[in-house]
Amino acid sequence: MQIVIPERSSHWYTKGGQPFYEMPCLGNPGKMKSPTLADAKRMFLSGELVIVPSVTGITHSWGNPMLSAYAKEQGIRAAMKLLPDRQPEETDDDFIRRASEEGDRSRAEAADLGTSVHKAMERFRITNELEEYADPRMAPIMLGFKEWAEGHLGETIDAEKMFASKLGFGGRIDELAKGRENIRILLDYKTQGGPSGRKMRAYPNHGWQLAAYAEGMGLDESWYLWNVLISTTDAGRIEVRDWTKDRADCWQQFSAIFEAWCKVNHYDPRSNNNATD
Repeated sequence: MQIVIPERSSHWYTKGGQPFYEMPCLGNPGKMKSPTLADAKRMFLSGELVIVPSVTGITHSWGNPMLSAYAKEQGIRAAMKLLPDRQPEETDDDFIRRASEEGDRSRAEAADLGTSVHKAMERFRITNELEEYADPRMAPIMLGFKEWAEGHLGETIDAEKMFASKLGFGGRIDELAKGRENIRILLDYKTQGGPSGRKMRAYPNHGWQLAAYAEGMGLDESWYLWNVLISTTDAGRIEVRDWTKDRADCWQQFSAIFEAWCKVNHYDPRSNNNATD
């Protein structure tokens, strides 16, 4: 029996660039649910609606090494935390389940903090003012971000913009901004935790994501592509991974992954013929 059950979710967009994160549940009237690949195929074939997958939904199908490594680490840390209090009558399966739940709780807390940081950064970039934060971890993180942004960024051109491309995918960008010397930058913010002092890392799927966003939004080659890595452990530590020179390679790699995604799933939002299998 499988003890640890994986979670699966994906975002979809209409061809008009609107989010399609929920839809009526046909088997349970009055309830809403997240759309699935089967829903996308059914709506496509019926002519009801064409929805496109998110860039991250496509890249995650290839695997996400950062999230996988993080999930493993949190699981091990949860087991280490609970092991001293393990009762003699507790079975291995029960302990694994309890450790998995503790790891899930820890990851959920980290995800909530990351979401709070993202929202706070967006508001700061619009208002240029810091707020009062209920979570004591937020203030030092945001003070560090304020200092970094004032030294590297100019005005915000757009933020949290959603798009759906005729190339067959959609997404939501974090920010388009002007930088120093009037450069234009497509920014994607990533929060990272872990032990203090650990080197922050950008992974290939981060480059794929930025390249796909740039191509999907029709941004020309003059745009810079930056991953901004914000530490939630060492407040004020921010590092930039500049993917600008890797854009062509990252786009080529993402395109290959998207082609494989379409073939494996028998669904191509660019096509007029999608199988129901």
